[in-house]
Amino acid sequence: MPGSRRPSLPTALAFTALLAAIAVPAYGDDVAHVAAKLTKKDGKKIVKVLPKNSITGKQIKESSLGKVPSAARADNATNATNATNAANAANAANAANAANAANAAKLEGKSASDFASGGFVRRISRKLSFGDDVELISNGPVSLRAGCVADEAGQSIIRVYAKTTEANSFLDGNDDLTGGAAATNFLQPATVPVESELWTSTQATGTATPLVQNSIDNGFVAAPSGPMISGDGEEAVLALHAFGTDCALRVQVATDSIG
Repeated sequence: MPGSRRPSLPTALAFTALLAAIAVPAYGDDVAHVAAKLTKKDGKKIVKVLPKNSITGKQIKESSLGKVPSAARADNATNATNATNAANAANAANAANAANAANAAKLEGKSASDFASGGFVRRISRKLSFGDDVELISNGPVSLRAGCVADEAGQSIIRVYAKTTEANSFLDGNDDLTGGAAATNFLQPATVPVESELWTSTQATGTATPLVQNSIDNGFVAAPSGPMISGDGEEAVLALHAFGTDCALRVQVATDSIG
């Protein structure tokens, strides 16, 4: 325009500032509008350009965070340690129980086998047929047996007799073998049943009439090393052709040890 002139530099700068101030609200609305349309994918892209370490705990919702791998590994290590400790505790308990069980089986440092023969009372009942010969009870080298004989020198016999595997043992029975100067005064491994009877009952061969006998003398058998078996004759019952069988018995005996 004729007669016009350019505005001075300060005037131009002031005018530019005025335009910027007027435009800010509209620009801010546009930014908000665009931000509302951003997707997760876009958000990830925006986050990637944030300055390193620019977000602190104040801007983060802790409940939305998962466990970092290091923390998970730490938990696993703790669980493994706890499992190991539990296994060790269980093993220690088992070892203690085993030790207690072993101790419970002992008395004054001796095992149960050291006392197995002491004061053990037992009632024994048997039914036998002619020809049977069975063990009733044993205590180390000595034992009691029962035989049912159909015909021995014209007699049917039920006998309870002693046996030993230890030379020069002792017997108190129908024939006492309680010691002396000769070997025949002792019960020997080769001693025959007829010579080592504790209790016996007989009747003529062929007789079928029942015979029941009790109140027989007491008796015992003992080895030189100490193990013994004793019997209460008052408790002994011997029978022929009774209780539905050829021979029957019911005896009360006790195992013990001398020394």
